[in-house]
Amino acid sequence: MIFMCLFGSRARQENTKQSDADIMVVTRGPIPLEVTTKLKEEISVLYVENDCVFDVDFPIEIIHTFDLQLALEGYGYVKQNTTIIAESIGRNDWSDFNSYRQWLAALATPNIFLAGDEKAYTKAAVAAQTTMLKLLLLTSGNESLKREDLAKRLISRGKEAYGFLDSTYTREYISKHYVPLLKNLQAEGLIKESGRIAIIDRHDLMPSGVKELSQYRAEKEYLGIHDTTSTITDHYQKIGTVTQQFISQPILNYLKASELASLSQEIGLQSSKTSAESLDAIVSYSIRQNHPRYAAFPDAGNSKAALFAAALEPILNQNMIAVDKSSPIGTFIEIDLIHLLRKLVGYGDAAEQSVFDIGGIATVGGVASNTAALLVARTKAFPSARTDGLSTHEAKPYLLISDETLEHYSHKASFWWLGLGENNVIPVASRNYDFDLIDLEKKLKKYNSNGKKVVAVIALAGDSRTNTIQNIGQIYALTQKYDTWLHVDACHGGVALFSSYRDELCADFKLADSMSIDPHKGLAIPYSSSFCLFKNPEDLATISKSTDITIVKGSFDIGQVTPFAGSRSFDSLKLWYTIKSQGIAKITEHVDYRIKLTKEWHRLVSGSAYFTSLHKPMLTALAFTIAPEKARVSVYEVSKLNKAIHDRAYQEGWFIIHCFDLIDYGQILQPGVNNRLISLGVNFGNIQLDVPMLKASLNYLESLAEEIIQQQRV
Repeated sequence: MIFMCLFGSRARQENTKQSDADIMVVTRGPIPLEVTTKLKEEISVLYVENDCVFDVDFPIEIIHTFDLQLALEGYGYVKQNTTIIAESIGRNDWSDFNSYRQWLAALATPNIFLAGDEKAYTKAAVAAQTTMLKLLLLTSGNESLKREDLAKRLISRGKEAYGFLDSTYTREYISKHYVPLLKNLQAEGLIKESGRIAIIDRHDLMPSGVKELSQYRAEKEYLGIHDTTSTITDHYQKIGTVTQQFISQPILNYLKASELASLSQEIGLQSSKTSAESLDAIVSYSIRQNHPRYAAFPDAGNSKAALFAAALEPILNQNMIAVDKSSPIGTFIEIDLIHLLRKLVGYGDAAEQSVFDIGGIATVGGVASNTAALLVARTKAFPSARTDGLSTHEAKPYLLISDETLEHYSHKASFWWLGLGENNVIPVASRNYDFDLIDLEKKLKKYNSNGKKVVAVIALAGDSRTNTIQNIGQIYALTQKYDTWLHVDACHGGVALFSSYRDELCADFKLADSMSIDPHKGLAIPYSSSFCLFKNPEDLATISKSTDITIVKGSFDIGQVTPFAGSRSFDSLKLWYTIKSQGIAKITEHVDYRIKLTKEWHRLVSGSAYFTSLHKPMLTALAFTIAPEKARVSVYEVSKLNKAIHDRAYQEGWFIIHCFDLIDYGQILQPGVNNRLISLGVNFGNIQLDVPMLKASLNYLESLAEEIIQQQRV
């Protein structure tokens, strides 16, 4: 194996000695010790075994034999038909593609053989000189060239085109090495000389590695070998410009759905709008969830560390399906993150021998995490389902979930997706947004007898409306009594793991058989970021898949344990890098701040002229409503007023809040009555929100309420 190392690029002056020339080393294998010693004396080189050389005072480049061969064949140059396009390459224009020109020039221009296989060096140098001469001859159509102009042509374009510097020594070198090569080309019937050099057959003269201009242009549309630091920087500067445009615009430029549909046609693939014009419209009519006055969801997604990782992730383009050939280091970075999440939950560590020991998976979102957990629960309840299907089981499956308006849609949907039937999903009565434990035990007993089997109970650590964390400890005790899987949906409440209230709110999380967590909810991670964790790591093995082709059985290939997914992106990098950059303590500070703001919002709303809170906040969400006694309206008018306030606020785009069905389990509107209403809600996901903004936002909502109520009365 030949390695060629080029040290520096010191320009030769007139009449300088050869020892001052660029130093080139060609060897087979690592540089021998005696050469290393000589290099140390001359240019301060530190030798490292199994590498070429390392740590010098100026840049080192190492080329592999196969890359060297491509360089000798003219790879790095571009042709149009049979004419070479030899554009000059400035300092900021180097790319992986045109660096092959550097290697060709390194052998084709004056350099000194220092040590190693001199025959191999000489052979490579002659080949490089021959290729360089052919490239020179092919740069200008069918124009003939005087022999005495050869040196002038090679030097005139400078180092940036062919690598030649103008000096007496260079001219002598060209005369000594290049003029004889003309005779070789003439002998081969490629050129003829009669005072001028004329090309006989341009196709035969063309080096085989030169790239077609059309292909070169096509490839430049894609990130890769043709890109330089400057072109990549330009690309991200454009992204930066668009980002600045986005974060400088209002929360929302409201259009009706019909208007948005029309706009999509105006800028669509069949329209005459340019891509720039279309992109401008897309940015202008996207909603800014990262705005401090966007309070409908906690999905701000504006962590700079996470956004950096999100931009890097598609460039790395790792496929988390497997270690080899897909995601070597990424696999173990994701495992490292899962370890931390398990530690925060309180799950024990496992001796790691394979992916079956890590005890968790990353998924594309909370829906997938909940479904994965229920798939494991189904497999535990019906072990032979994998091989024989569900039809062989006599027991009828059931799922127990929270009561109406508290459950997440994925709970019922995943049960039927798994072939277990949505009619077999049974709600448990609620007592103040938590399970009614008496009703839970009653249903556990009823649906675990007489040919029935409760596959799982789903408890909520932060429902999507009120963020209430249910009493996991007491729920767990009942599931243990009836030998039933307990899954905790902490997609919203998982943010508490990163708060200083962790010991208070999350003490019983570790009891759950499985748990889903969505860092894109409340941790400022852009979509998507979700994890499903398992108390007993070995439970993941029950849903394993393996082909022993891409996914190797018994290895650390994460693809063995990710249901409903084959290829999967390196989304976990976003949360991992955020934690690595900020540290847990800083993230905790940010989460605590938003919990404090939510408590302040609760205080402000409870004391407002028109509104009241429907519960005390636990985390970053609060459901609230028009208060009948304050607004002097009936309970039955509340939903209509709430909806009107929400819609006006959304359309005006100054303060965006949520609106959803909610049963008043706290019986705030009417003591003793669980009224169903359309409620208003906020969930503070953006640390940029502050108390003055809260006060201004409440004043805004009160002004809307007053106006709408007056209109209703008229």
